[in-house]
This record gives sequence, C-alpha cells and structure tokens, in this order.
Amino acid sequence: MNHTITPVRAPWRRAALAVALALGATLAVASPAEATIIQTEHYAGSFEAEFEFCGLDVHYQDEWSGRVKIRQGKGRDAGAFFVQDHFSGVETFTNTANGKFFTISHDGVFQELRATRVEGSVFEFVAHEVGQPFVVRDMDGRVVLRDRGNITSTVLFDTLGDDEPGGDFLGVVDVRVSGPHPGFFLEPGEECPGVNDLIG
Repeated sequence: MNHTITPVRAPWRRAALAVALALGATLAVASPAEATIIQTEHYAGSFEAEFEFCGLDVHYQDEWSGRVKIRQGKGRDAGAFFVQDHFSGVETFTNTANGKFFTISHDGVFQELRATRVEGSVFEFVAHEVGQPFVVRDMDGRVVLRDRGNITSTVLFDTLGDDEPGGDFLGVVDVRVSGPHPGFFLEPGEECPGVNDLIG
C-alpha cells in the first residue's frame, strides 16, 4: 500500500491497490451469490522513520488497515476489474526536540463504479472516494483541518487483457471534488507554516 503524508488522492489509488493485490493476494472461490467477487483481502501495516520535515527533525509513525474487494466485470465490462477499498489509518509526526506531535487520520471508502472500454484492453474507470480521508488533529485531539465529502475521479487504465487484476495506470482524465477538501489542494511546502505552528 502507498501511504504518504499527503491526502489520499483517488486517481492514483486504483493502480496501487490493483498491483498490490495482484502480487500478494490469494484468489477466493466465489459462491453463486457473489459470483463476480473474485478477491477479498484484509490488510494492515505500520511504518516508522525519522527525517527532516519543514525544517524540523521528526519521528514519523504510520499505522493503517482496511479491506479490499475486487469484482470482475461482465458483458461490456468483461476484462475490467473493479476495486472497493475500506481504508483507515493514522500518521503521527513528533518533533524529536520538544515532544510535540500532531496526527493525520484517514477514514473512507474508495469504490470504482463503472468502466468504459476505450480500445483493446484500455478502460476509462470512474470512481468515488467518500468519507474523511484527511483529518489533521493537534496534541489535544482538536481538529485543525478536515477533508470530507466525495471525490469523483476518472482515469485511464490498461488491464493488459490478461483477465487478471492489475495493469498499467495511464493517466487522469478528470477529478471532481464535492464538499470541503482543504487538504486535497495543498501544494508541497504549503503545509509548513501549519506544521511549525503545531509542533515547532
């Protein structure tokens, strides 16, 4: 899984999930009631590191978990695989000089709704990401910044025509943001004044 200090950005989630599952998951034998669900996996992990962030020496800890389902397309969608990901996680940034910290939590659902064949094995996928994928809290648990609502993304993805999950991410066609998402629009470096206010 790809976890970073920037908000979860829906257009890139499909590529990371599909590739990770194709490499590491076990295919499930589907029952007649769920004939198109070919793969379900629970995942969890953690990561720790120390690095410089916005001019501060920080200890970074990330813990995440979730459940991914992959559905196989039928009819016009044959050859396409649809991802549904219920994800959650908490990142903690601690200033090693003074012990001050803040957290970024992620809690949402990413779900691909439809796919349109462009040509050959290339599809245009449309997905929604709903929930609160990016929430910043200070040491006392007060919310400093919160993204919530829905992100609708349209991407091009080459399934490679091998009837297996995974493939090549080709690019973003469109991203539409509904509801307040201040974290989504942060450019690299724009977060530094806020970070220094929280833990500097």
